[in-house]
Amino acid sequence: MLPPITFDMEFGGSDPRLVIDFMRSYERFGRALVWLDDGREDALQRWLVQRRYDSACRTMQWAAKHKRTGPDLSYSSSCALHISGLLDMPHELNGHWNDHSSQSVSKGFRGSTAKFEDNIIKSVVYLPDLSKPLVSPGWHRVSIALLWPATVSAQDMPDSTGTLFKVMGARSC
Repeated sequence: MLPPITFDMEFGGSDPRLVIDFMRSYERFGRALVWLDDGREDALQRWLVQRRYDSACRTMQWAAKHKRTGPDLSYSSSCALHISGLLDMPHELNGHWNDHSSQSVSKGFRGSTAKFEDNIIKSVVYLPDLSKPLVSPGWHRVSIALLWPATVSAQDMPDSTGTLFKVMGARSC
């Protein structure tokens, strides 16, 4: 991971949220990790766990598609959400996509909770939790760092890893 861009931001209200605007593009744009205050290690750990969970789901989907499943092999609804792209990676801003254009994207962050998946994967998945606030009201330090391939194993980084990332704005709500 490269050194982060860090700034202080005030969060108000009883249920603070963070929204970050960033550029998504098809050429050389990568992924960034977002964390608050001293949460770097927790954010990276959650991201790595979710990345491995996503990889296991995709492996199971491939096996099912190619009729290489046993009688007890199935994947959960959380796996289906990952594969469809409806369940975001925690703490991640993905600046890459395959469309040959560039445009601004906004991503909101809220609290999350760990849910044990009792299936063939036997893994933890982090799901959005509307009842859990992101942070307490007040001033917090926001950090955003490009996930650099040399600091994360090849198993955890997709082929589309890029070296560029552009933050266009951040706001709390």
